[in-house]
Amino acid sequence: MQAVSESTAFCLASASKLVTSVAAIQRVERGLIGLGNDVSVHLPELKDAKILTGIEDRKPVLTKSAKYNHVEVSNLMRATVIDVNGTVIQPPSFAY
Repeated sequence: MQAVSESTAFCLASASKLVTSVAAIQRVERGLIGLGNDVSVHLPELKDAKILTGIEDRKPVLTKSAKYNHVEVSNLMRATVIDVNGTVIQPPSFAY
């Protein structure tokens, strides 16, 4: 076993989601962001993001669409997925 040093790398996997969600909720409590805010307000580079609409010749087909560009802060925290038909899909552990 090696001793831990300043350069030791740790595998966090999904643990970073918890840290990010706590930080986001703290910002909500301070009135700095809203759960219903469009993510692109805070991350402008996502404003014109393309979405995966299919696969052709084993390559992703990405489409720019105003219909799917509205992603809320709360969607990111719930791991919400919206399919190409606009249907909200919740992972089983989040289904209510």
